[in-house]
Amino acid sequence: MAYPPPQGNFSYQRAYPPNYDQNPYPPAIGFQNYIATDPVQPSQNTAYPPTTVAYHGTPPPLETQVHAPRSNGNSFDDIPEVGFERYERKPHQPSAKSASGVELENVEELQDDYGNAQQDEQLSDNSTTRIQLDSQPKPLYFRDCRRKIDYILAYQEHPDKNAEWQEKRKDKREFFEKNLKEQGLELEQEDFEASMDGKTVYIKVHAPWEVLAHGAEEIMLRMPTIENDVETKGLIDKLFGCFGVSNPFDISEEEVPSEANYFTCAFKRDRIENFKGHENKETFFSNSQRSLIVYRILKSTTYDSDESKLGVDRLVDNQSYTAAYPLHEGYHKPSQNSERKTDRQTLYNVWAKFKRFYKKQPLNLIRKYFGEKVGIYFAWLGFYTILLFPAAVVGVINVIYGLAKLGDYTPTNIICNETLRTKYAMCPRCDKKCDYFPLHDTCGYSRAAYVFDNEFTVIFAIFMSFWSTMFLEFWKRRQVEIAYNWDLLGFEDEEETIRPEYEVVCTEYRNNPITQAQEPYYPASMKCPRFILSASSVLLM
Repeated sequence: MAYPPPQGNFSYQRAYPPNYDQNPYPPAIGFQNYIATDPVQPSQNTAYPPTTVAYHGTPPPLETQVHAPRSNGNSFDDIPEVGFERYERKPHQPSAKSASGVELENVEELQDDYGNAQQDEQLSDNSTTRIQLDSQPKPLYFRDCRRKIDYILAYQEHPDKNAEWQEKRKDKREFFEKNLKEQGLELEQEDFEASMDGKTVYIKVHAPWEVLAHGAEEIMLRMPTIENDVETKGLIDKLFGCFGVSNPFDISEEEVPSEANYFTCAFKRDRIENFKGHENKETFFSNSQRSLIVYRILKSTTYDSDESKLGVDRLVDNQSYTAAYPLHEGYHKPSQNSERKTDRQTLYNVWAKFKRFYKKQPLNLIRKYFGEKVGIYFAWLGFYTILLFPAAVVGVINVIYGLAKLGDYTPTNIICNETLRTKYAMCPRCDKKCDYFPLHDTCGYSRAAYVFDNEFTVIFAIFMSFWSTMFLEFWKRRQVEIAYNWDLLGFEDEEETIRPEYEVVCTEYRNNPITQAQEPYYPASMKCPRFILSASSVLLM
């Protein structure tokens, strides 16, 4: 399905390269330690011609005048760095064509992916192209500064490989990208000349609203509807509230504003007016939700005429692509040019720093930025760390008891007695080259063993048996609480979608006895040979 490109006068920004600076968050497939920037490096002091324009008319040859400050001579050092550039073209004849053969038409009103009109200013002199410099770049967008980058595909040329190997992978990439466009995704390529290392090509992927809405409905993505007015407080919060003081372990409202809890239901396009935030389609889906929907499409798209060959993960494995990953929300440290404080910067300030180790984790923000799976992992990690505190206290008591009673322990006193140093000789530790040694040489080991393994160790062992059981039961309670707050109850049983790889190998369909929906079915006649082969391999090993 061909997608309509932006039309008329437009603005675009050259993107920036991936920064290999310290990255506190795990990257996706392929390259390591990618920071959240668009992977293209601009050339300074260069006026870039537009590369994305409306495809309905034809421009005449460019007559360009650059309105920018210049210094004396041929030096361009005082020209500001090009960030947000605006191009305006004079009216042209429909019969004219550009060097690439792309036809253009003169359009005064712009529209983004969500149907929002954008007015562009008019020039009194239509015979020139004007460049206006803006101090607010948008590195997470396409060159038109309106379409957000939802995913990145990267690949490199391999000159050490033969031509047949390279051609085969090039065909796979072209077939894959053609199918992505047919599914409604929009792609923009940055060649290797613009990359930081000079050899990587980047494909920027953007999902329009129609693709996002269809994908969210297909995977039954749960979206907020009505605010939940049920308020809950933990035991620690109630104890501090009795004394009229705030919980010192909580994160302040100024650092992470609290968000209202909403009831949710599976997204439906025909009932979009019932969902919170439907007025602004650009921010309706969070960045993690957009990446999830796009990744679902990337996993289910074929790269060969054989329908069993599908998924971007396989293309990364066979080196057709070097990496496939979503972007972070800019740098983790705030900059002067940042329009707002991003979720990533907030997480870096209130969660990733060591001095904040005693504070509660912003689980809702972690879930919003990384998704439910990562959010539940850190919820478990924090809960486990907290419950380790009583076990650590009892363990320290055990060590203190051992140190206090060390002088009264008779076996250690006998071993460490200086007068008996040569009285007790121990057998050699080996048969040929080892000699006899006095028992007194094991004095240090004997003392260390008693410090950690003394009479109190029995009590510590009994305590740990009860602690492990209590930890498991309390975590079950905490897990259900998180699942309720995040609307994950019954997700695995009712709303988990079928893997595209499984759907490809299934040759039959049948009705689900619970939902009465048509689902792929793998018959027993195909399972039995696999089970027999697996069982035979295990028995013969």
